[in-house]
Amino acid sequence: MRALILSIGGLRGAYEAGVASALCRKLGSKYFDAIYMSSVGSFNGTFYAANQPDVIEDVWRNYVSGNQLVNYFNPFKGRAILDLEYLIDLFQSEKLRLNLDEIFNSGIKLHYVVENLKTGLPKYIEPTRENIFDLLRASSAVPIIHGPVALNGIKYVDGSLVDPLPFKRALEDGYNELVLIYNKPKGFFVGRAYKIFVRIFSLFVPKAIGRRMLNLEHLYKNIEKELESNNNIMVIRPNFPLHFLMLERNKKKINQAFDAGLKDGYKAAEKILRLKN
Repeated sequence: MRALILSIGGLRGAYEAGVASALCRKLGSKYFDAIYMSSVGSFNGTFYAANQPDVIEDVWRNYVSGNQLVNYFNPFKGRAILDLEYLIDLFQSEKLRLNLDEIFNSGIKLHYVVENLKTGLPKYIEPTRENIFDLLRASSAVPIIHGPVALNGIKYVDGSLVDPLPFKRALEDGYNELVLIYNKPKGFFVGRAYKIFVRIFSLFVPKAIGRRMLNLEHLYKNIEKELESNNNIMVIRPNFPLHFLMLERNKKKINQAFDAGLKDGYKAAEKILRLKN
């Protein structure tokens, strides 16, 4: 059984979106039996399952740059710095509407990773028509720049601090052919800006979350070792640093990352089809 694994990275997810769009166009949306998603990967994976690569490309190219998605003045207007509600409104609009019928008739099992704010444990949730938009917000609710999101009365945040690349969960669930899209080149773990950011802002979140923020580089290094030792996982990643911030707002840089992902995605799709035949 096949699973697609989509990961973290904030606006670096433009690369992942490019890869996912290419795979969807070349392999088809139903090539994978399941999609496991964390953080920004949740949006990319959801539109993959909906067979809407053109919509997700349009969103990344035209609707997330400047102050559209990330606006540091939003708190003065009663909104989060990372305006996930803006995205949800887009995905319920006429032009960019998420095709729920396609998702729930596709047979693809979707798994969203969120972190239980109280216990600090990961939870893997399959969506319903009623909760899918709240799940998208919860799985991408990065502490500090977006508040926790309640699902059935329980508060959740972005799952990236507890399971940023949920390939182990997919393996445990019995999937043995995994394609994983990773927004980081080999050998890159956390950027200089993140190290500065985390030392300051880890003081303003619950202690358990702060510890995980400080421990993230160590977690990524362990993940890298596990990926290298598993032959059942195809990793698609940039072979050069993307050179922009997790909260990048520069439209040109975001489009360049998307283009790099498209190029790598088409190459990977051709390789997958060759191996399949």
